[in-house]
Formats: sequence, C-alpha cells, structure tokens
Amino acid sequence: MALDFFIIDVFTSQRFEGAQVAVFPQADGLSDEQMQRLAREMNLTESIFILAPENKKSLAAIRLFSPQQEVFYAGHPVIAALYAMHIRQPIGGEDYQLEVAGRELAVEINGAGDDIKIHYICAEAIRMDSYVPSARELAEFLNLEEKSIQQEYAPMLVSRGEDYLMVPVKDQQALRSASFNQNKWLMSFVASLASKIFVFCEADNTDADYCGRLLGKDIADHEDPPVGPAAPAFAAYLMHDKAEGKRNAVLQRGGGKLRKSLLHLEIEKTADATPLIKVGGSAVLMAKGTIEI
Repeated sequence: MALDFFIIDVFTSQRFEGAQVAVFPQADGLSDEQMQRLAREMNLTESIFILAPENKKSLAAIRLFSPQQEVFYAGHPVIAALYAMHIRQPIGGEDYQLEVAGRELAVEINGAGDDIKIHYICAEAIRMDSYVPSARELAEFLNLEEKSIQQEYAPMLVSRGEDYLMVPVKDQQALRSASFNQNKWLMSFVASLASKIFVFCEADNTDADYCGRLLGKDIADHEDPPVGPAAPAFAAYLMHDKAEGKRNAVLQRGGGKLRKSLLHLEIEKTADATPLIKVGGSAVLMAKGTIEI
C-alpha cells in the first residue's frame, strides 16, 4: 500500500527553516500501530495524519504522533495540516475548524499562492499567578547569574492545558546560555505547579518582537523544541496587565545556527471576556512523495 506524504516547514516562508512536520493527507483506514510506525520512520518531531471528521462542519480530523507516542496538542502540526489540505485543494477564509484530539479548533487561512498565513484560534480561559520564586531562584533554575533575569517583566505562572513558568531574561545570549537545573527545580514549590519553563527576551532583530525557548526535565540542553504549544500562554501573558485592547507580536524560536521559526500572535482582550488569541504564520512545502507500508 502506497501512502502520499508531504514534508512541510512551518512558521517560516523559507525552506530549511521553521519546524519540520510530516503530513499524511489520506490516513483513513490506518491503525494506531501503523501511524506510530510511520511517525517513527519519518523521525520528525511530529507526523500528522489527516482523517475524515466526525462532525461534517469540520474540514478534517487530525491525529499527531511523535516517534515515541501519540501527542494530543501542538501548534505547528495544525498549521502543517491546514497547509497540506490547501495544497491539495485551495481553501481560504475564516469559520473553519479542525478536529484535534477530540475537540474542535477554529482555524483560518488568508492570502493566495505561496503567500498565505494560517492561524489557529484559542478562546479558552487561561489562568495566571504572580506567586513565583525570587529572581535568585529563577536564575538557579536556569544556571544563570541573577543579573541575567530581566526586571522590567514580571515572572509568572501561566496555565493553558499545560502549566508554564514564564521567565524573562535580559538578552538572547542569556536565552541561549540557559540550561535546566533539575535539582534546583525539584527543590522548589514551583515544580508542583508548572511542567516547563518558557524563557523569553526582547528580540534584537527586525523579524520578531520576542525570542522564546522551552526548558524542562524532559528537554535536553542541546534541544530547542517547538514553542507552538506555549505560544497562546505567552500571548495571554503579554496582555495580563491590560484591561482590554488588541496587540500583535511576533515570537521567534531558534535563529543563528538553529532553524528559525516566526510565530505571529494576535491578542484581543475585552474587560468582560476571555482573551481571543490567534497563533499562526507561514508554511512552505519542502518535499512530497509516497511511502510503502
């Protein structure tokens, strides 16, 4: 049996940048074991399998697998899935949805040809807590000097499905130098409240407003995993002290010798409503082919 697949670079308009995702656009009939084996064979962060939706109002249902296991939420695979669908049959506009891990996720696609932007839309409640460790402890978590912690931004716990400790650092050198100190982390009360640290700083280039990086006990120091799952939490964080209003920001992951991703964040907050957050960006087709199973 031959299956078509695409390799798509997400959150970038440049090949060899962004997050690499494998997409199987016609995955109906595949078993869980087959999907897992295919994800292991592709050996990318995630492989995406597009299936017929249960709700006829949805464009499709998608399942996500890492080489090790099924994954139940991620940002860049949603962009990759919608882009793959657009390659096969052009779509555009708002009021679309994908079924992801048993829930319906609103998506939109705008533009034409190669110049398109895809967003997924988050309107869930996000919890925030400013009761966090001191700057000295935060620096210890990251194996940094205390002076590397940025004082103009407030560290904060932000929860959206997964719990993140937002830690601002002074510059990209501190961002790249940071490493996770598991012993210090486990001795702190915050280890029971958050699963990962999202380290960020203001960007020093014109492509982005902020740079971000995920650290945690399951992330090796040399890794720079995709930040899509943390992006809605970071977007909400940027508006935490605003009563209402709109804000746009671009978040960069990687850069330099690492693959660079650019995530476009749109946040709208009213005084009496849950913030509406859009996370998106560009995508580019890197390869396509068939695989035999």
